[in-house]
Amino acid sequence: MLSPTVVRPTVVFRPTVVIGLGGTGYEVVLKLKKRFIDVYGSVPEVIRFISIDTTENIQEREKSPDGTKVILEPNELYAISVANPLPLIRNDHIAEWWPRDIPANALINGAGQIRARGRLALFAKIAHIKGLIAQAINAVREIRINKQAFADNFQVANRDGVEVFIVGSLAGGTGSGTFLDVAFLTREQLNNFSNITGVFVLPRVFANIPQTNLVKSNAYGALKEIEHFWGLSPSNSIEIDYGITKVKADRPPFDAVFLIDGVNKNGTVVGRPDDLQNLVADGLYIQIGSQIGLDAANVADNIRASLANGEKIRGRNINYCSFGFATLTLPVQQYERMKLEDAQNLLKNELMASTLIIDLENEIIRFLEDCNLAEVTTVLNALTESDRGGQMKPEFRIGEMHYDGTALPTIKKLYTQQLDQFEQRTAQELGLSFYRLQQTTTAVIATFWERSLNRPNGLAYVLQFLTRLSQKLDELQQSVQRKC
Repeated sequence: MLSPTVVRPTVVFRPTVVIGLGGTGYEVVLKLKKRFIDVYGSVPEVIRFISIDTTENIQEREKSPDGTKVILEPNELYAISVANPLPLIRNDHIAEWWPRDIPANALINGAGQIRARGRLALFAKIAHIKGLIAQAINAVREIRINKQAFADNFQVANRDGVEVFIVGSLAGGTGSGTFLDVAFLTREQLNNFSNITGVFVLPRVFANIPQTNLVKSNAYGALKEIEHFWGLSPSNSIEIDYGITKVKADRPPFDAVFLIDGVNKNGTVVGRPDDLQNLVADGLYIQIGSQIGLDAANVADNIRASLANGEKIRGRNINYCSFGFATLTLPVQQYERMKLEDAQNLLKNELMASTLIIDLENEIIRFLEDCNLAEVTTVLNALTESDRGGQMKPEFRIGEMHYDGTALPTIKKLYTQQLDQFEQRTAQELGLSFYRLQQTTTAVIATFWERSLNRPNGLAYVLQFLTRLSQKLDELQQSVQRKC
């Protein structure tokens, strides 16, 4: 029995980097990676994942269908923990925005819902974060430039640019404290054909979790900042000082922003963060990995065009969007029953129905003629045909001989030798002739089987034909034996 093989859909991928921020970003990236492994067996090289958090996340939370643990590799994980942040806040480029009423405690187990603490951790590791982002973008960009051929069905899009998705929650301290800086650092590595899409979870789903009293204010502040920086342009730019480097921002940090809430327009509530994270991972997978067989515009391009041409609300452009899912339910049991009924009707009314009135004798004669089995002489001629042409016949060569007392013994000796040679040659040529006859008959049988079985009333017809053919072959065998 053949082992089942994974059939991979043919997908044209754009070079893509997914950056997860904070705990929510980590969970979404891990779940998204699992979806690619479930479908393709591995993550295509043209897609890279990065998870940045202020705490070490627990691995082994996802498993592939065969039970293998799905984890983020060391080059996909980066912890921006800071044991002693006090010296950092004395630097001018940090002191200008650091709130004086926030204690500079160690950043090891998360940002404690404080957005400034999350941003401080990023500033502390800015060189590593910038290098990590640049390395991922350059890696997927090089694959597109080099037209690297993937195994199986993976293909790389012809379009220029890189797609970057920044994923996280606006409710906690790490995600909402780092998302803008990560976007600006990323934008510095991209050309004008690339896109940055933000996918952010709103605070509703975290509201009932203990010690989450700041989630709404964090999200409010983050949304106000997104709204403010939509106005960036070459004529209205800013410069961000990270100490070891400065970044000029003259474009909005995002080309599109998806806001994901825990309730839809019908009032259906997603109560658990894990469920909402699964929804986000599904939405990202559809955008990144579901352009089946098409080297077409990315889904995000269509969304951006729609937003740019959309109506204004209170004098402002619509800069935000979201996504959801519809369910198509296939009644499997009903479908299987219908297919079984169709198969039964086909077998009963078509294949096993009574045969039409046919001239069975003439069809058997034509079949035997095609096989060179119609008559005894035809069979014998086919078997005794020489590979040198004509029929096999014995040859007796005497050669030079002295006609004296030694002639008779010499003739007897030659006869015995040449008889042995003739028998050997005859056996060999009979074998070759039988093989040719067998090949001809096999080909005729295969053609007959396919043509006859697939005709209306095919099974019943074949049964009658073979029954009568068996009788004909018995008669032919007896006639050949009598002839021989």
